[in-house]
Amino acid sequence: MTHRRIVALLAGLAGTLPASAPAAAQEARSALETLTPRQVEAAARYALPIAIEGAMNACEASLDPDGFLAREGDALHTRASEGSAEAWPEARDALFQLASEEAEVGGEIPGDLLASLPDESLRPFVSGMILLLVEEELKPKDCANVERGLELLAPLPPENMAGLIGFIYELVQEDDARERAQARSTGENRRLDDGVIDAREKSAE
Repeated sequence: MTHRRIVALLAGLAGTLPASAPAAAQEARSALETLTPRQVEAAARYALPIAIEGAMNACEASLDPDGFLAREGDALHTRASEGSAEAWPEARDALFQLASEEAEVGGEIPGDLLASLPDESLRPFVSGMILLLVEEELKPKDCANVERGLELLAPLPPENMAGLIGFIYELVQEDDARERAQARSTGENRRLDDGVIDAREKSAE
């Protein structure tokens, strides 16, 4: 798993993934396939203040000094932070899965060693990775979209932001399931058609 997939997931969950990053979005979609909507919601709730902080750090020099993040970013971060720790127990498995794969691939910490860490050590490690990767992946050209997305989400309570993200993910899952079913049906019909053609050709011989 690449670090781009992790930041795409976590920034996307927090509403900061820019629409101009289709490759990152595709990787996020792949990473999310094994998670449940409830896990996604919990991960979003936990990661939200961290991703907001990362976006503010990454975009500080690129945005209007009188813009939304400059005026309201700290307050939004404070509000998102309240209660986010309570989401950790449910978010832990999803975030650990992503962080352990990234750390192992990157040669930082083997996944089995991460699994042995107590929560008081694992949690700051995962949080630090989220923050670092959001800061690394957000580019100046993306910052205006990030700011606009956060401004649109800001009136919602953090729990509703996370719930909305979980709901959207559930809809995406349902769409994917329909597409897979349609693809299987199309493949089966094609095989049947090929079989009929083969039978007719043999009959003509």
